[in-house]
Amino acid sequence: MSTPYSDPYPPSHGGPAGQSSPTGTEPAGAPNPFSKESGFFSALTDLRFTKFVTPKVVSVVYVLMAVAIAIGLLMWTITAFAIMATGDGEASAILIGLLMLVAGPIVALLYLVLARVSLEGMVAVIRIAEDVAAIRRR
Repeated sequence: MSTPYSDPYPPSHGGPAGQSSPTGTEPAGAPNPFSKESGFFSALTDLRFTKFVTPKVVSVVYVLMAVAIAIGLLMWTITAFAIMATGDGEASAILIGLLMLVAGPIVALLYLVLARVSLEGMVAVIRIAEDVAAIRRR
């Protein structure tokens, strides 16, 4: 997150011939390529890559990753029980199954943390780019 700061240069309210922009910091009619108001499909079809799609889809991607990790954990758990059941009571099969049952949730949690940190890093880079573009427009 960015912290608010005081702007040493107050916005100009008058442009050429007394025109003013809606925000007071840019010329009237100047496009804002990094505006958050652009739609998903508009950003997706932007061939100049001036609009970002990542902030719009990151929550969906995170949910899909969490679901995939949960399905993987479920399959891992089923496999652990299958190994214990088909081991004919051998100690090694039971031990391997129990180790899988203990390790599965730990590995799934690590994957979820790694996915979250990766997505947060991507969003942070995009927000930095948006903030730099906003500073450049001043």
